[in-house]
Amino acid sequence: GGNANDFDGEGGAAQASVFLPVAEVVPSHGNLINEIKVAVSPSDTVKKRLNDKKWAQVLNAMTPMEYSSVIKAVAIEFDQPDIAALIAPSVRGGHFTHEYVISAIRVVSDWLRTPTITKILPFCKDLHANAGKIKAELTDWEKVCTERDFEQALAVHGQESMA
Repeated sequence: GGNANDFDGEGGAAQASVFLPVAEVVPSHGNLINEIKVAVSPSDTVKKRLNDKKWAQVLNAMTPMEYSSVIKAVAIEFDQPDIAALIAPSVRGGHFTHEYVISAIRVVSDWLRTPTITKILPFCKDLHANAGKIKAELTDWEKVCTERDFEQALAVHGQESMA
């Protein structure tokens, strides 16, 4: 067996340089975008950065525009909702709000707006106060398609605020 990543060459010492010409990527929003753009697997790249404490500050400080630019950097559009959901819990230390949801649905293709909402709505902390602002961005058909997602997310957040 083995896969394409299992080549040892000179005792494995040069392995990392095959993939990254730089020894260590400086944590920044721009570098995250660049890594995602060239990644074979954007989700693996994002997961790696989510688990790296040095990158926590970049994710925590992410604005809604930066969040949507990360989603847009994913070359395979089909993967964009998954990346949006992967990053959402880390944004602003878990204080992911309606502005991020709106920013995300504004940048994805029309056919991905509903799946994106389905995946990221559960992370929206201010949904009770601002569900209407998100719905105002949606077409009538998208409202129909996401009605259940809103009900479920509002029910979950309702229980959290009562606890």
